Amino acid sequence: MGIYCVEFFRIRISIVDVKDSNYLNLNLNQQIMKRLALIILMSIPLWANAQIIYNQEFNDETGWGVLTEPSSYDYFYIKNFGGALGKVFYVNDTNGEEGVWRSSVIDISSYSEVAISIGLLGVYYTDPNTDYIRSYYVLNSSDTVLFDEQVGQTDLQYNSAASAIVSGSTLQIMIAVNDESTGVGGPFNFARSFGFDKITVSPITYLYSRNSGNWNNGNTWSYESHSGVSCGCTPDEDTHVFVGGNDIVNLNTNATSAGVTIENTGRINYTANAQLNIVRSGVLEIEFGAELNKNGKNGSSLRFSDYSYHVEIDGALSVGTITVDAADLTIEGTGTLTTNGNFTFNNLSSNNILFASAGVAIGGELIFSSSSSDVDFNINTQLAISNRLRLDAEDVVIYNSGLLQSINNGIYVSGSGNSITNASTFNFSTLNLNNQDFALNNLDEISQTGNFSNMGGAVSLINGDGAAWSYGGASTPSQFDLSATGNTFTYNGTDQSVFTPANGSYENLTIQNTGTKTLLAPLDINGNFNINGTTNLDVSANNYSINLGGNWTVSSVLDRFIERSGSITFDGTADQTIIVAKGNETFYDLVVNKASGRLLLDGATTNLIIGNSLSLENGELNSNGRDITLNNGSHSALSRTNGYIKSESTIFPYSPFNWVVGSGTGNFVFPFGKSDSEYIPFSFNISVPGAVDTQVSVATYGTGSDNNPYPNGVSNLNSSDGVNNSSNVADRFWQIDVASSGATPTADIVFTATAGEVGSLSGLKAQRYNDSGGYWDQPLGGQSNPTPYSVMVPNVTHFSPWTLVDSNSPLPVELVYFNAELERGGVNIEWKTASEINNDKFIVEKTIDFKNYVEVGIEKGNGTSEQEHNYRIVDSKPFTGESFYRLKQVDFDGTITIYKPVRVKNLNSFDELRVFPNPNDGDSFTIEMPANNRGEEVKIQIFTLAGKLVEGRSLVSNSDELIQYTIDFKDTLSQGVYMIKVGSYAMQKMVVH
Repeated sequence: MGIYCVEFFRIRISIVDVKDSNYLNLNLNQQIMKRLALIILMSIPLWANAQIIYNQEFNDETGWGVLTEPSSYDYFYIKNFGGALGKVFYVNDTNGEEGVWRSSVIDISSYSEVAISIGLLGVYYTDPNTDYIRSYYVLNSSDTVLFDEQVGQTDLQYNSAASAIVSGSTLQIMIAVNDESTGVGGPFNFARSFGFDKITVSPITYLYSRNSGNWNNGNTWSYESHSGVSCGCTPDEDTHVFVGGNDIVNLNTNATSAGVTIENTGRINYTANAQLNIVRSGVLEIEFGAELNKNGKNGSSLRFSDYSYHVEIDGALSVGTITVDAADLTIEGTGTLTTNGNFTFNNLSSNNILFASAGVAIGGELIFSSSSSDVDFNINTQLAISNRLRLDAEDVVIYNSGLLQSINNGIYVSGSGNSITNASTFNFSTLNLNNQDFALNNLDEISQTGNFSNMGGAVSLINGDGAAWSYGGASTPSQFDLSATGNTFTYNGTDQSVFTPANGSYENLTIQNTGTKTLLAPLDINGNFNINGTTNLDVSANNYSINLGGNWTVSSVLDRFIERSGSITFDGTADQTIIVAKGNETFYDLVVNKASGRLLLDGATTNLIIGNSLSLENGELNSNGRDITLNNGSHSALSRTNGYIKSESTIFPYSPFNWVVGSGTGNFVFPFGKSDSEYIPFSFNISVPGAVDTQVSVATYGTGSDNNPYPNGVSNLNSSDGVNNSSNVADRFWQIDVASSGATPTADIVFTATAGEVGSLSGLKAQRYNDSGGYWDQPLGGQSNPTPYSVMVPNVTHFSPWTLVDSNSPLPVELVYFNAELERGGVNIEWKTASEINNDKFIVEKTIDFKNYVEVGIEKGNGTSEQEHNYRIVDSKPFTGESFYRLKQVDFDGTITIYKPVRVKNLNSFDELRVFPNPNDGDSFTIEMPANNRGEEVKIQIFTLAGKLVEGRSLVSNSDELIQYTIDFKDTLSQGVYMIKVGSYAMQKMVVH
């Protein structure tokens, strides 16, 4: 039994190296005892027998460097603690000013490398925000380099691991301290203070492999080079070894070195389950093409103890296990690091770990042991953990900016206050928190395939701005905060329950993979919602509601939303789109409540079906060229506060709203609109019901002032004489279609247009296009104007395209037909009208030159009539040859409408009558015609076009051949057109010029 006594800040503590606790003079807790023992042990240098270049233990107050003191302080001096600690440089209460100690300038030019070692001491309850002790070195009088520090802590600390290995010409060591805490603290009422002690600088010797051989064989190494003579020595804590020259060094026993460099022509193979210890802040460097290889020895190990270590891997490192004990560690390079077993961090406190090698693969667990705390672990490489990431320590802060994967057993947490921040890609399976406090903050992309468990502590799961978290587990954690802007949470498992996050809503939500995702409560999504793959979203038997602020997208071609009797509310403030690859999306209850922006159907694929009700509270539901169908025959199934449906497609079938009204009666209001201020409802008030499956489909669109484009099947808005009547037509059309397996309904219809579309039109009337007849029906009787921009039409039974017209200039009657045909020497003229307005009479005329017309007959009109009427006149004395008949319609007020003429050819025995010369000078002409019956007299008459007889002759034919007869005029005929009549019918035109 041995007893060590330490007088530590005026309190005597006896530490007994036996198991009997009765030997303890003070009943200290186990943790404090461990720390005091560690202080005593670590105050003794591990390399006590090494050559010393510089040593300062502050055993007296002279010759120990340069001091820059604070202007006001309580203590800044050497203090004798007694016992194993002896004298140390003690700092307490610098009053907010930094104090600095500097060594003399040390000549290190004779050494390849030197090792610096400093003992740093921190005492209870210094302030982590203001208090610190920092160690620096200055090489070649150049830059000042920080190589270790302690900040204020609520615990007792001793760190002899402030160490660095450097090379250069000159070296100076600096210690900077700031201590603003005053008084005493901790279980022993120690003064809140810092201290430093035992500063040494010692040389590091270089050893070179000179041939292949065992590590512990003196013939393997040389002081000179790879081709040098044997040194007869082996590596230790004062050496840095270089393996190269195509040498393979066998690590056949436990080994220690202050640095290991494997050059590109070298290799170290484990030939036993040995441990390689890197000490004194030495480096481990594996160049490109080089290897440190476990060589099948899964029990091989690599250990870094105390201090700060830099590992540069550009080649390959493989080992059974790696242990980092109370050390800072940086792993960098372009090569790979592989362990067969665990990678363990022990006894860490305020240590920094950096993984920056190209690829690190841990075959077992990555462990932060329970003896560690306050560790910063940074990953900016690919780190794959085959088993699990185990956090038994407290307050470990992991920051991933690379690719972190915990493949099989995920993350196991048994210590409190740990956190992981992911700024790149993080893949893991399960997360078991053992009811500890824990935080996982995702800034980029997480893929989690398994469950959360034992989440009884203070747990924070945050998906940050723009981040994506894919979750495959079946548990329903409520600790998620998914409120950050633009973040996406994805359910990527099979059958999963959709939980409510801690903040109450999702930003963007995606469900995918397979199975059914079931709501556990009403769902609030501020951004977009997506259904991908072959999964379903089921609102469950509780028919929960969904509020959505972004787009609704279903990429599957199958029905993937199980709406049951749930309600969907679109309430975003920007445009929202419903995009469904299969073409139809069905909602049970749909609510549109948008303070701004529109709800649009995807114009390429999506039709909308509403099973029960549509509520338009605010904003625009834009059908965007697609169909909207409401399958509830109650007119109360559609309600409106300030919202509206925007149809407005000019492409057939014009984006209709389909309402399955069934055999219902009453007023069905189609709430169309162009904007918030332009509401143009369409009313379909059924008085006589149709069949039980009756569907009323209505679409409407506005046009330009020329009313283009016309509805499907309508060619123009012209009158019969070709005059465009669009100036008297409102700039809007309605397409109304009724589908029914039986009777169609009778309804009073109200059309409403905007003020701009009506313009100066007055006394509006509605007109229907008769698509079977190809003309516009006359306005039905009984029409009225509820507003200056609307028309009510009663008792409508026929539908198809409609428009509104000025009552003073309705769309003209178009004849069903107008025909003229030669029959038995006369011309039979017939026509038919579909309807007439103020029609007084019809006049039929004929002409051969379109300048001079001869009246054939007059028929009385039928005034104003919506019935079809047939008319007929016979011309018993038609012109011979080609002539034209036209129809003139005369209104009671004298307005005349002329319809397009038709042609008639009247051929008889004088068809071959020829007049020549033609034209002529008006003095004479010759008639040539076939011979007629011998001895028959033939009259020859010459008329002006006005019908005045100019000359009359007669002749008798006695020839069976052609007859030629010349007429000489006593007075020359005036210029003009004349008609030559031969016999009763044959006529020819002659021109005199």
